[in-house]
Amino acid sequence: MMPIKVGDTTVVLSEVLFVPENEIVSFEVDAGEEGGRLPVKILITNDVTNSIEDEKADPIFVIEYETSKTTTPAVGDDIICAVMKFHNFNKTYGQTIQVPQVVAVVGGTRQITFLASVYKFGKITKIELQFMMGAIK
Repeated sequence: MMPIKVGDTTVVLSEVLFVPENEIVSFEVDAGEEGGRLPVKILITNDVTNSIEDEKADPIFVIEYETSKTTTPAVGDDIICAVMKFHNFNKTYGQTIQVPQVVAVVGGTRQITFLASVYKFGKITKIELQFMMGAIK
C-alpha cells in the first residue's frame, strides 16, 4: 500500500477508538528505523457532574512525558512514554485538535505530530486520531 500523505507529512497511524469511562489507552507509534517505536498513553478526564454546566467547561489538551531527560524529548532513549491528556473534551458533537501537535522529535530532523477529534457519548468517548511524520518545521 502506498503511504498516505497529508501535505508534506506521512501518516504513520490513523485509528478510531471507543474508550469506556476511566480506561487508559496505550499503544505504540512507529517512529521509523531511527526512532524505533514511541509508546503512547491517552488519558481522558472530565469535571463531571452530568449537568449542563459540564459542556461549558473549557477543554484542555496536554502532552506530558515519562522521560530520562529534562530537555525537549526525542524518540529513542529520551522518551519512555508520551502521555496525552484530554481534559473536558466532553461534547457529543465533538471537539478537535485543529493544528498538528508535535509529540516527539526523531533523529533531530523529523517530528511526529498528531491531530484528533474527541466525542463524548454518555460513558463512552470516541477518539479519532492520526499521527504523522515529517520534517521539523
